[in-house]
Amino acid sequence: MEGMMKRAIDLLAPLGLAVIVGSEAWQRSGHALPGKPDAYLIAGAALILAHLLLRWEDVSRRIGRRQMKY
Repeated sequence: MEGMMKRAIDLLAPLGLAVIVGSEAWQRSGHALPGKPDAYLIAGAALILAHLLLRWEDVSRRIGRRQMKY
């Protein structure tokens, strides 16, 4: 079950990026999005931030290991 949760968490950042890029592409093609366009940017950024916060242990471990090398 833990591996399944990590895979679900790992999808948050690409999903956030897809929301941001998709909303920008949709607007540039001349279509209107429901609501304010900024809401999609904020939602995408929140998904990316949630991914970083939920995987912070892995990020800090890799940064720490990398700093120990040099």
